[in-house]
Parts: sequence; C-alpha cells; structure tokens
Amino acid sequence: MGRIKGAAIRARLDYVRARHGDGTLARILPRLPDVDRAVLEGTLLPSAWYPFRILERLDRALVAEVPGDEEEIFDEAGRHVAHQHATSIYRVFFREDDPDRVLRVASCVFSSYYSGLGRAAVVGLGEGSRRIRVEAADATSRGHCRATLAYFREVLVACTARSVRARELRCRCWGDDHCEFDFAWEPALEKAASA
Repeated sequence: MGRIKGAAIRARLDYVRARHGDGTLARILPRLPDVDRAVLEGTLLPSAWYPFRILERLDRALVAEVPGDEEEIFDEAGRHVAHQHATSIYRVFFREDDPDRVLRVASCVFSSYYSGLGRAAVVGLGEGSRRIRVEAADATSRGHCRATLAYFREVLVACTARSVRARELRCRCWGDDHCEFDFAWEPALEKAASA
C-alpha cells in the first residue's frame, strides 16, 4: 500500500487554504472518514509516513467541494508545491538551470515524499525534451498524477526561466502499467539571441 510523507499532505492542505480559504477546508473535512479527519486536524509530522489513501480521499473531497475543472485544481496544487520548493528551503537543490539536471533533482525530491508510489526515472528524448517514467507504483490517483505533472513543469519554469510544454502520455489510472510525462522546452534565451 502506498505511503506519503506528512509534508506532502500538509502541502495539499496549504494549497487549499491559500487558494480556496479556510472556509473551504472547513467544508471539506466533514466529507472525510473520521480517521482521516483525526489525522488532518491533528499534528501532521512532516517526516512521518501516512497512508496515501488519506491524500486520495482529501483530493476527492476537494473536487466535490470546489467548483471548476478538476485538472485545473490539481494543476494549481502542483504549481503551488513547486513554487514553494523552488523558492524556499529546497531552493538549494534547485540552483541548477540546465533542464535535464533540474528534472533529475526534482525527481529525487519527489521520490523522497512517497513510498510504494513508484520510482521516477528521467529518460532523454533528444535536445530540448525529457520524459519522466513512474514505474512500480502500488497506488496512484488522477489528482496525484495531475499535480505531479504540474509540479515538474513548474519547477522547470522556475529554475530555467524557459517556456515548458508538458503532457501526460500514460497513467495507471487509465489502465497503463506505469505513468509517463513528457516535457519539452524552448532553447535558452542566450542561445536564441546568439543564433
């Protein structure tokens, strides 16, 4: 069964508060089973492991409470966490501006928050593009996958100051045996200016 660090659950709660307000969070929590509410209303320890299903049920309650497009909700959630990582305590890890190295560092940071949710591997596709494959996952959810795609895209944008296109190719939620995300970026501005 997949597990997730308390810090990742707290990041989702922080996103809900920042984007939708404390009132929305107060309406979401009663939608959850008692055991989930006890965890989420208590002290979430950043480095402790919790069942992934808590985040999955929180995400379902979020979608039920917040009007709008589900994909956009989780795009925003992923961007929110990436912005926090690229501009706060994790910025030391994101000093790189080479997109390939940024993705490799980001996949290591990402993997440190999950157990049983797959191994993220960066695969080269050629100049200006990379693919991230997440294999051997015990559990996943559409909200998690969508937030993951947005997280990697936003970290790339924040660190490299490049325009980045991202898309999902495969997802375990769609019946595939692994999840796969493609990223492509424009050449560095200095390279474009000298051409």
